[in-house]
Amino acid sequence: MSWRERARTPKGQAQFLVALFAAAALASLALGLARPFFEGFVRERYPQPSAAAIRVADAAALGSATPAALGELSPEDFDAVYRAFMRQDPEVAGPVDGQRGDELPPAPSGPLLEPSAFGRLLFAADPERASALLRRTLIVGSAAQRERALLLTQEVRGCAELSALLDWASERAQRTRDPQADLVAGAAERVRQ
Repeated sequence: MSWRERARTPKGQAQFLVALFAAAALASLALGLARPFFEGFVRERYPQPSAAAIRVADAAALGSATPAALGELSPEDFDAVYRAFMRQDPEVAGPVDGQRGDELPPAPSGPLLEPSAFGRLLFAADPERASALLRRTLIVGSAAQRERALLLTQEVRGCAELSALLDWASERAQRTRDPQADLVAGAAERVRQ
């Protein structure tokens, strides 16, 4: 009996409906599990920063860097200073070193950048560029990377670019049901004060 003949029988129609229901259940299950599954693979990569960026990051960690010194860096070195901050916690940075990019970066050997002071310095130097870096992390970073990036906003006040970014990120987190929505909303509220 061909499938066309089977589809004309009550038993064939019932089998077709069961198969259709099973396919719909599998599709809904796949859609429901997609975000938790793929979230484990999504993270931002932080390659080794340049020597100039490391010098400025060390100066910032010691408290001797100024926004002007950070503002004089090339866009690539400015990004590299941000990467130096994100690489300070190897577990947050994730496996980015090695030939295949599967080794954790080494533990930092120099002075550590304090997040809130570094955030003030970063946003005072170039608020537009710093907001772009933070936006990228909030979109493609892992949960730990997003948390570390939001630490930069703790003591930044009166920055229009950052306020607009965090309002957007808070709205996006609510819309996508991000588990860190409250964290982002709290950061947005702090910056508005």
